[in-house]
Amino acid sequence: MKTILVPTDFSPQAENALLAAHQIAKQWKASLLLLHVIEYPLGLQEYPISRAFPEPLEYLQKAKEEALEFMRKEVRKHHINDVAVIYTTQIGMPYQHINRELMHQKADLVVMGSKGASGMKEILIGSNAERMVRFAHCPVVVIKERTDMSHIDHILWAVTLQNEESHVVQHLRTFQQIYGAHLHLLRVNTTANFLDDPYVKNELRHFAETHQLENYTIHTCSDVGEEEGIIHFADEIDADLIALATHGRRGIAHLLSGSITENIVNHAQRPIWTMSFRKQE
Repeated sequence: MKTILVPTDFSPQAENALLAAHQIAKQWKASLLLLHVIEYPLGLQEYPISRAFPEPLEYLQKAKEEALEFMRKEVRKHHINDVAVIYTTQIGMPYQHINRELMHQKADLVVMGSKGASGMKEILIGSNAERMVRFAHCPVVVIKERTDMSHIDHILWAVTLQNEESHVVQHLRTFQQIYGAHLHLLRVNTTANFLDDPYVKNELRHFAETHQLENYTIHTCSDVGEEEGIIHFADEIDADLIALATHGRRGIAHLLSGSITENIVNHAQRPIWTMSFRKQE
């Protein structure tokens, strides 16, 4: 891992993400790329800048300079002086520019804060973190609360037992090995998707052997839903990190099927490591 992208909106959650990213960067000997996206003032998204306001360029340039200085202050405040830090600002829609910067810089990991989302906001808008989980080509770590990422002892991996998961396991296995963490492989049984324990445990064992996993245990649990089961089991073992994969569906397919991963990103308070099944083309 060479570069960790850290989007920031200067919220408490973004500050928590910066601290977590710094700790990860030290483990990986990676650099941090701090990004702040300045959203257009109301009305600028629809019209060319020069026609919308008489002096928008001056306003936006000042906003970029202030954002840059604020990022530098945050880095100084937390004494982040033992890893390389790069700063950048963009203007536009946050999730679009985060994704573009991710591709342009060929970042290896995204670490970002999230307040989560609920109710109609979750249905109609969602969070920028949720969008990144859906679209990013690399792993995304979502942070909400202040979290110590200098050591990770227990990772809960909610396994789907799908062949396409192989792409994701490679990245998670590397993450696990860097920390020397114990991996808990979990399959949640629900009334709508039930498999007997002996079969599931045999499949989980085969999954672990196929992917040459080490330092792991296998688990099954039953709950009203997969999301609830994952969150409850994470609480039971006091997981330092929940790892999940997502199909990264878009458009109507996403609206119809939803995403357990994105729901957990919105609702769980523990750090989430997630990656899309879709390989970068």
